[in-house]
Amino acid sequence: MKTITKVVGTALLSLALLTSCEPGERQIKQDFDRSGHEMRITVIFHESEQALNKEFRERFGNDGIQKLGFAVYANPGRQPYWCEIHTTRPKMPDDQAMDTMGHELAHCVFGQFHDKNRKGG
Repeated sequence: MKTITKVVGTALLSLALLTSCEPGERQIKQDFDRSGHEMRITVIFHESEQALNKEFRERFGNDGIQKLGFAVYANPGRQPYWCEIHTTRPKMPDDQAMDTMGHELAHCVFGQFHDKNRKGG
């Protein structure tokens, strides 16, 4: 019985993952698209999340949201394009800081894609 439950559970999980990855679903809003364009990217590693959040507050004020990272990018039309990625240094290939670097890089390419009404992220 445990084997059947495990197989059914795995099948349901696989089905959920497949349906959530269908083309056209969950597309992000794009302020711009800099894919295929040369861009100067500067990555700044902060010693801790506290230091990173202090830097954010000093530059942009306190929005009440704890950050794992942030990106600062040139306005559309200003070339050469540039972007700063701020995060903590990754310690492992698949840790949260590595994921955050990729997330912030997406801001460099697409702009601000977060829902303004949603807290966090």
